[in-house]
Amino acid sequence: MRQLIRAVLLVAVLAASGVATAGGASAAAPKEGEILYEYCPGTPQCTVFRTRPDGSAKARVGEGRWPSWSPDGSRIVFASDRDGDFEIYLMDRDGANVTQLTHNSVEDWDPAWSPTGAAIAFTSAQNGEPEIFLMDFTGANQRNITNHPAFDEMAAWSPDGSRIAFARGFDIWVMDADGNNATALMSTPSLAEAAPDWSPNGREIAFCGQRPPTYDLEVYVIRPDGSHERNLTKSPGSWDCYPSWSPDGRALAYASDPSPDGDDTQVYVMTANGKKSMRLTDGPLAVNPDWGP
Repeated sequence: MRQLIRAVLLVAVLAASGVATAGGASAAAPKEGEILYEYCPGTPQCTVFRTRPDGSAKARVGEGRWPSWSPDGSRIVFASDRDGDFEIYLMDRDGANVTQLTHNSVEDWDPAWSPTGAAIAFTSAQNGEPEIFLMDFTGANQRNITNHPAFDEMAAWSPDGSRIAFARGFDIWVMDADGNNATALMSTPSLAEAAPDWSPNGREIAFCGQRPPTYDLEVYVIRPDGSHERNLTKSPGSWDCYPSWSPDGRALAYASDPSPDGDDTQVYVMTANGKKSMRLTDGPLAVNPDWGP
């Protein structure tokens, strides 16, 4: 089952308008900030879009994957394979002034900007298996901070920048920002978890995972000490993943597909308790939302 979940995640990640649902737009979506997402309509390249939390003012930003806002919302870090393999790039919020940060002969992907803006975490296969790397926002001083035989990926900064949550294999771990003191938040040998995102107040980490009896991939929250896990989406038969907190912590964006094959994934927002939700997008493979200022 864990291998199936990784395969489904990789289809959504490496393959490659608002309709209200329960509760309506006003109940689910704060008006603060903008949400980035990638749209992959079956073409070789995916495209980064941004939208308001109510689904209005959608705008194409540029070609790319895994977009992440800078702390002030002025720039976007993302990955692109425009040079033949995935590298990390920067661009302005309107898609202008694209700058390449990494120049490796292997894949670099899934960047995440630190809360201070000084550093960017990203996943790289420079050492063979995927590992978490850090670099300055200029692309300088790249260094591996995990160095573990399992897959380490999907880095998410704590709001004070002191710790990083990430996926190791099929579990969620937390470590210091320099890679020390790595600790597993849960021990679920037969299950899978992925895509952590730290709440703005630092009290919870959202992630997607499987739990019995259905083993569907759903969005959960857990405290950084591994306690008080809660299922937010509770949508049997659906595929729910890639949660991203709103800046005020009152809502989350996430990707969802009503079928398990991952071919109709859309971006939704929901209240932080999971009781109200709203669909933002309408197109195949809209994934990887990032809610920023």
